[in-house]
Amino acid sequence: MKVRIIEIRGMYMITLSNIPVWVKKGNPAKCFNYKNPHVACRSTSSRFRKEFAKMPKITAQSFNHVAIWVKDVRKSADWYIQKLGLREVSASEHRIFLKLADGGVLALFETLDTDRIGKGVHHLAFNLTSQQEESALEILRQQNIPLQQRGPNLSFQDPDGHWIHFS
Repeated sequence: MKVRIIEIRGMYMITLSNIPVWVKKGNPAKCFNYKNPHVACRSTSSRFRKEFAKMPKITAQSFNHVAIWVKDVRKSADWYIQKLGLREVSASEHRIFLKLADGGVLALFETLDTDRIGKGVHHLAFNLTSQQEESALEILRQQNIPLQQRGPNLSFQDPDGHWIHFS
């Protein structure tokens, strides 16, 4: 069985046989269901915690990129540029790479397979200060972009149905 561990902001994502499980640091460790990370698992065994402590850990330093499938790469790129202020850094016929202010990259990949669009990515989260977030949400309202409460965040969708929120 292949085990992969990634640490992100005090949480560990552990992939066991391609099933991701989120574990929050602490004593006792808290386990989160991969289908709904806001719902705690029933228990975390002491054997699992001991084995987990011995495993090598990877510490992610910052967001690098996420790639998503889109119907129309130019239309989607323009939406992210106009609505969220991303900057185009590279483009080809079916791919466009957009850069965030902190250097992270959003890669847009065009596909004709509509079954891929809006699937495979749970959501995109962009870092903003609380002041920036309030301002951004107001701008989205002014642009008639529907906002929906999803967990602790107000979220919205891009033209291809990918959920987005600010952290």
